[in-house]
Amino acid sequence: MKHGITVVILNWLRPDNLRDKILPALETCPLVQEIIISHGRTDTSFSYQSRRGIRVVSRDDSKLNQKYGLSLRFLAATGASFPTILLVDDDAIPHPAGIINMYQAYQRKRPCIVGKYGRYVTRSLQY
Repeated sequence: MKHGITVVILNWLRPDNLRDKILPALETCPLVQEIIISHGRTDTSFSYQSRRGIRVVSRDDSKLNQKYGLSLRFLAATGASFPTILLVDDDAIPHPAGIINMYQAYQRKRPCIVGKYGRYVTRSLQY
């Protein structure tokens, strides 16, 4: 099993936030080994070169956006090289310690979903 995390991010309206804040923050976390950016619009699309050699995949998903919308993150995640995937919104700057804490929680309790905000999930939930 490969160790590391693939981060998947949707780019819609905040390319500057991604390029100038989120991506540099992700580069400081040693667990992040791959970043997949799903560009939902051509007018906000950009390329990004990692400073520490992280594999960065820029997907032109502008034609798929109308059909899939926010679910594009899951479609983009199918191309991940690592089995652990972190979904990041374009309005949240992840802190490396937070990423490491979530990864450690996942390793202790897997298979599970770990998130910033907890959910009270029980066996009695009806869908």
